[in-house]
Amino acid sequence: MWLLLIVLALLVLVFLFLCLPVEISLAYERVHADDSASIEVRTLLGLVRVRRELTKLEATQTEGGPAVVVHGKAGHDGPTDEGGVSTADVPRRWDQIREFVAFIKRALHIAKNTSPHIHIYNLRVEAHIGVNDSVQTGMLVGTMYAAISTLLGWLSHQCKFVDRPYIQVRPAFHQTLFHLRTQSILRIRMGYVISAGIRLLVAWKRRAF
Repeated sequence: MWLLLIVLALLVLVFLFLCLPVEISLAYERVHADDSASIEVRTLLGLVRVRRELTKLEATQTEGGPAVVVHGKAGHDGPTDEGGVSTADVPRRWDQIREFVAFIKRALHIAKNTSPHIHIYNLRVEAHIGVNDSVQTGMLVGTMYAAISTLLGWLSHQCKFVDRPYIQVRPAFHQTLFHLRTQSILRIRMGYVISAGIRLLVAWKRRAF
């Protein structure tokens, strides 16, 4: 009897754990060529909280420009040095590419099956743009607004919007300016996250490269 109660209690705990929400807060801002982004993941009723600031990676450059490293020897038809690809390796590399493409397709299929369970809150897209010409600025604002609306329309068929997205695209006449800021909150239950993670791991383990 006690054993049965313990098993039932464990099953209830597992069920409650799988029903717990995972909340993901995303923020992105771009001013001219400067990017900044952040992601925050919260779960277990706020007991677990992870935040990461994402910064743009700068390309490694030498004094004369970007560093370039060349492997192998030019004009060599046989096996190449480290980093090169010989003619005999081409079929194997091609198989690796096909396996990788197949994995990407499986990953996209998993994402498509998981996306209906994602709820989106407080989605805001704000932009302030200008190209130092009133006519071109007006055309750019209209084009950008249409592109954002089309993208959000497609996204609404993949995920669930809890509230209406906020979109604001403002023109900056007689000046060159590009300022884009977005933020949103995604919420999904722990069970769907675990299920998608396991299926991705299985798909990755089945690759042949």
